[in-house]
Order: sequence, then structure tokens, then C-alpha cells
Amino acid sequence: KKTLHGKAFSLSYSLNSASSDLARFSCIVSKKVAKTAVLRNKLKRRMYANATSFEPKLVKGVVCFFYLKKEATSCTYKELGLEMEELFKAAKLLK
Repeated sequence: KKTLHGKAFSLSYSLNSASSDLARFSCIVSKKVAKTAVLRNKLKRRMYANATSFEPKLVKGVVCFFYLKKEATSCTYKELGLEMEELFKAAKLLK
């Protein structure tokens, strides 16, 4: 399991060859980051939507965990997507 850190979130990932051909994602938003469940769920939806748009370009069988930081609450959908792309490139997870 390897971890990369960005401005709005950290990406932990592992390559699971026994897994299916699909990439899997998990998003963790603590109460320290966003007090209300509404905001935590909004951030998760944005992250999952961005992650699924990258799924065809990712290596097979990768498992990704996104740990959101306080800075993520002020980021737009597009900013989160750009940072996600940067971290995927840094981790060499894009085909």
C-alpha cells in the first residue's frame, strides 16, 4: 500500500492482481473535515464521480482510498478532478 499527498486529499492505493478487471474506490471523510453529514456526502459524491470518470484509463485491479482533508471543502468538482489526475499520474496508475 502506497500513499501520495495532495492539497485537498491523500491517495492510498494498492495493486490487487487477484481482483477483477475493475478499479475500486473508497472515500473517507472524517467529522473533523466536514461537521455535517450533508457536506461529507457531497464531497464523497464528487470524489466518486471523478474517480469513475478515470476508471477506463486506470490500470486493472487497482484499489484506491481517498482521505479528504479540510481544504477539500472549498474545492470545486473540477479542482478535485484535476488534483486526482495529478496524483494518478504521480502514482503511474494511468495507462
